[in-house]
Amino acid sequence: MAQIQVKHGIYVDKPPQDVFAFLADPDKVTQWQASSYKVSKKGGGGKGKLQKGERVHDTRNVLGVDVDGEWEVVDYVQDKKLTFKMVQGNIQWQMAFTLEPHEGGTMLTAEGGGDLGNIPLKGAAASREGQNLMATDLKTLARILEKG
Repeated sequence: MAQIQVKHGIYVDKPPQDVFAFLADPDKVTQWQASSYKVSKKGGGGKGKLQKGERVHDTRNVLGVDVDGEWEVVDYVQDKKLTFKMVQGNIQWQMAFTLEPHEGGTMLTAEGGGDLGNIPLKGAAASREGQNLMATDLKTLARILEKG
Protein backbone atom coordinates (compact mmCIF):
# COMPACT_ATOMS: atom_id res chain seq x y z
CA MET A 1 0.00 0.00 0.00
CA ALA A 2 1.12 3.52 -0.75
CA GLN A 3 -0.45 5.98 1.65
CA ILE A 4 0.41 9.53 0.58
CA GLN A 5 -0.61 13.13 1.18
CA VAL A 6 -0.17 15.99 -1.28
CA LYS A 7 -0.61 19.74 -0.96
CA HIS A 8 0.22 22.47 -3.40
CA GLY A 9 -0.88 26.05 -3.95
CA ILE A 10 -0.63 28.33 -6.94
CA TYR A 11 -1.65 31.84 -7.87
CA VAL A 12 -4.01 32.02 -10.86
CA ASP A 13 -4.46 35.41 -12.49
CA LYS A 14 -8.21 34.95 -12.84
CA PRO A 15 -11.03 35.59 -10.34
CA PRO A 16 -12.23 32.70 -8.13
CA GLN A 17 -15.50 32.31 -10.08
CA ASP A 18 -13.55 31.61 -13.30
CA VAL A 19 -11.21 29.13 -11.61
CA PHE A 20 -14.08 27.39 -9.83
CA ALA A 21 -16.12 27.09 -13.04
CA PHE A 22 -13.16 25.39 -14.71
CA LEU A 23 -12.59 23.00 -11.78
CA ALA A 24 -16.29 22.11 -11.62
CA ASP A 25 -16.49 21.19 -15.31
CA PRO A 26 -15.74 17.47 -15.80
CA ASP A 27 -15.23 18.06 -19.53
CA LYS A 28 -12.06 20.03 -18.64
CA VAL A 29 -10.37 17.35 -16.47
CA THR A 30 -8.31 15.76 -19.23
CA GLN A 31 -7.03 19.20 -20.28
CA TRP A 32 -5.23 19.90 -17.02
CA GLN A 33 -4.78 16.61 -15.14
CA ALA A 34 -1.94 14.69 -16.79
CA SER A 35 -3.02 11.37 -15.27
CA SER A 36 -6.62 11.54 -16.55
CA TYR A 37 -7.27 10.38 -20.08
CA LYS A 38 -10.95 9.47 -20.25
CA VAL A 39 -14.08 10.87 -18.61
CA SER A 40 -16.76 8.37 -19.50
CA LYS A 41 -19.69 9.30 -17.27
CA LYS A 42 -20.77 12.50 -15.62
CA GLY A 43 -23.08 12.96 -12.66
CA GLY A 44 -26.65 13.81 -13.49
CA GLY A 45 -26.30 12.22 -16.91
CA GLY A 46 -25.42 15.48 -18.65
CA LYS A 47 -22.55 17.71 -19.55
CA GLY A 48 -21.45 20.75 -17.65
CA LYS A 49 -20.88 21.82 -14.11
CA LEU A 50 -20.96 19.49 -11.13
CA GLN A 51 -22.89 19.86 -7.89
CA LYS A 52 -22.62 18.18 -4.50
CA GLY A 53 -23.49 14.49 -4.64
CA GLU A 54 -22.82 14.11 -8.35
CA ARG A 55 -20.31 11.62 -9.70
CA VAL A 56 -17.68 11.46 -12.41
CA HIS A 57 -16.42 8.19 -13.82
CA ASP A 58 -12.93 8.46 -15.22
CA THR A 59 -9.92 6.47 -16.25
CA ARG A 60 -6.42 7.66 -15.41
CA ASN A 61 -2.89 6.41 -15.05
CA VAL A 62 -1.59 7.04 -11.53
CA LEU A 63 2.16 6.53 -11.24
CA GLY A 64 2.15 3.73 -13.80
CA VAL A 65 -1.10 1.98 -12.80
CA ASP A 66 -4.40 2.38 -14.66
CA VAL A 67 -7.20 3.41 -12.33
CA ASP A 68 -10.81 3.11 -13.40
CA GLY A 69 -12.93 4.82 -10.79
CA GLU A 70 -15.85 6.92 -9.81
CA TRP A 71 -15.48 10.20 -7.91
CA GLU A 72 -18.21 11.92 -5.91
CA VAL A 73 -18.43 15.63 -5.14
CA VAL A 74 -18.58 15.59 -1.33
CA ASP A 75 -18.16 19.31 -0.66
CA TYR A 76 -19.27 22.12 -2.95
CA VAL A 77 -19.12 25.76 -1.88
CA GLN A 78 -19.59 27.96 -4.95
CA ASP A 79 -16.36 29.77 -5.91
CA LYS A 80 -14.65 28.68 -2.65
CA LYS A 81 -14.23 24.92 -2.27
CA LEU A 82 -14.67 21.71 -4.22
CA THR A 83 -13.89 18.29 -2.76
CA PHE A 84 -13.89 14.95 -4.55
CA LYS A 85 -13.75 11.49 -3.00
CA MET A 86 -13.12 8.21 -4.81
CA VAL A 87 -16.21 6.06 -4.17
CA GLN A 88 -15.53 3.21 -6.59
CA GLY A 89 -12.18 1.94 -7.80
CA ASN A 90 -8.97 0.32 -6.69
CA ILE A 91 -7.62 3.31 -4.73
CA GLN A 92 -8.93 5.32 -1.78
CA TRP A 93 -8.44 9.03 -2.38
CA GLN A 94 -9.88 12.42 -1.51
CA MET A 95 -8.89 15.80 -2.95
CA ALA A 96 -10.03 19.28 -1.91
CA PHE A 97 -9.55 22.43 -3.94
CA THR A 98 -9.80 25.69 -1.97
CA LEU A 99 -10.00 29.08 -3.68
CA GLU A 100 -9.32 32.46 -2.08
CA PRO A 101 -9.37 35.89 -3.73
CA HIS A 102 -5.84 37.29 -3.84
CA GLU A 103 -4.53 40.45 -5.52
CA GLY A 104 -7.11 40.42 -8.30
CA GLY A 105 -6.74 36.70 -8.91
CA THR A 106 -7.07 33.45 -6.98
CA MET A 107 -4.90 31.48 -4.58
CA LEU A 108 -5.79 27.90 -5.45
CA THR A 109 -4.76 25.19 -3.00
CA ALA A 110 -5.12 21.49 -3.68
CA GLU A 111 -4.80 19.13 -0.72
CA GLY A 112 -5.58 15.49 -0.40
CA GLY A 113 -4.36 11.99 -0.11
CA GLY A 114 -5.16 8.41 0.45
CA ASP A 115 -4.11 4.88 -0.32
CA LEU A 116 -2.90 4.33 -3.87
CA GLY A 117 -3.15 0.56 -3.57
CA ASN A 118 -0.77 -1.43 -5.74
CA ILE A 119 1.21 1.34 -7.45
CA PRO A 120 4.86 0.38 -8.00
CA LEU A 121 6.27 3.21 -5.87
CA LYS A 122 6.16 3.19 -2.09
CA GLY A 123 6.73 5.62 0.75
CA ALA A 124 8.75 8.75 0.06
CA ALA A 125 9.07 8.01 -3.67
CA ALA A 126 5.29 7.77 -4.08
CA SER A 127 4.78 10.96 -2.07
CA ARG A 128 7.38 12.85 -4.11
CA GLU A 129 5.88 11.72 -7.44
CA GLY A 130 2.34 12.53 -6.24
CA GLN A 131 3.45 15.99 -5.14
CA ASN A 132 5.22 16.63 -8.45
CA LEU A 133 2.16 15.51 -10.40
CA MET A 134 -0.12 17.84 -8.41
CA ALA A 135 2.25 20.81 -8.90
CA THR A 136 2.43 20.16 -12.66
CA ASP A 137 -1.36 19.79 -12.95
CA LEU A 138 -1.99 23.08 -11.16
CA LYS A 139 0.56 24.88 -13.34
CA THR A 140 -1.22 23.51 -16.41
CA LEU A 141 -4.61 24.66 -15.05
CA ALA A 142 -3.27 28.17 -14.37
CA ARG A 143 -1.65 28.39 -17.82
CA ILE A 144 -4.90 27.34 -19.57
CA LEU A 145 -7.02 29.83 -17.62
CA GLU A 146 -4.58 32.72 -17.96
CA LYS A 147 -4.28 32.24 -21.72
CA GLY A 148 -8.06 32.65 -21.94
